[in-house]
Amino acid sequence: MSLGIRQLLSAVAIAILSSVLVFSQTTQTGAKGKVTGPRGESLAGVTVTARRDGRDIASGKTDKKGIFVLKLKDGGKYNFVFEKAGYSGGVKYDVEIVLGETRDLGDRLILEVDNGALVLIRGSVFTTEGRSVSNAEVDMYLVSPDGGQKKLGSASTNYTGEFSFRRPSGEAKLNFVVSSEGRVGEKSLDVSSPGIYRLAISVVKSK
Repeated sequence: MSLGIRQLLSAVAIAILSSVLVFSQTTQTGAKGKVTGPRGESLAGVTVTARRDGRDIASGKTDKKGIFVLKLKDGGKYNFVFEKAGYSGGVKYDVEIVLGETRDLGDRLILEVDNGALVLIRGSVFTTEGRSVSNAEVDMYLVSPDGGQKKLGSASTNYTGEFSFRRPSGEAKLNFVVSSEGRVGEKSLDVSSPGIYRLAISVVKSK
């Protein structure tokens, strides 16, 4: 093989190796998409949260065009939660994220206008070891100034340990009591103006 051919082959090999390196450096694990309103308008300032096993892994906001990009460290199945004041929240469940790829969730992630001024409570239940608890019973109580409690409603956690409540806006102290197969947990939350309130409740074995 002549020297000229060897030099040419070496140059080609270096070019291929360089392109592979550049590709590996520019690819990233994550998700992207576009959030719109019911009339197709772009929604800026929507909070987008990637959640796994009842825990928030990454969060960001849409830009003025309604576009978001979230970076994730690991692949696997995630729930993507979309929230904006004045709109009903949305969730895209069981999105498979492949390591080294950015998953496109599309450009029709639609949030509907919230017809009422409501307090939205989003919660999750997990064990002290960090495992999400499904089918747990969650009771919500209104706490009066003298410490008394009035039950307002109940909900069950889904398979990812998440639950939700809605109530009219206004200042209130709420208490949440959780029970699940011999485990119990409790947490209080102060609410006031319309919006989304989050809480996480850890359960332990009852004595």
